[in-house]
Amino acid sequence: MFDGDGTIGIGCSKKHLKASVFLTNSNIELLKYAKKLLLGYGIKSQILPHIARKIRMVNGKPCIRKKKTMRLYIYSTEKFKEIGFKIRRKQEKLIDVLYILDKYGCGKRAVKEWKKTYQKVNNRWIKR
Repeated sequence: MFDGDGTIGIGCSKKHLKASVFLTNSNIELLKYAKKLLLGYGIKSQILPHIARKIRMVNGKPCIRKKKTMRLYIYSTEKFKEIGFKIRRKQEKLIDVLYILDKYGCGKRAVKEWKKTYQKVNNRWIKR
């Protein structure tokens, strides 16, 4: 489920680095079930409303489509590592950010190390 609808959110400012994992879906019952399963692993999470935006081309012009969805936010990213992702790039990004946060904390040094390893391309963090 997390491989398809799950994401690793990386917050990276000039002074602070943070990571979060979340699952986005319009089926609230599915998210409640996932929350229950995660709690069995000691992973706390919260379901909050979210608006998904997709940009599509219509007649050669960009058109933004908005869809109301729900998002399951996971607060224990370190514990989530035990579950992880089967998709290699997602799992690698999770391991990389958790390693940096563990080694350098969440301050300027962590930001510097993250930006050595990843670069932002089209609003996504891509490994260098």
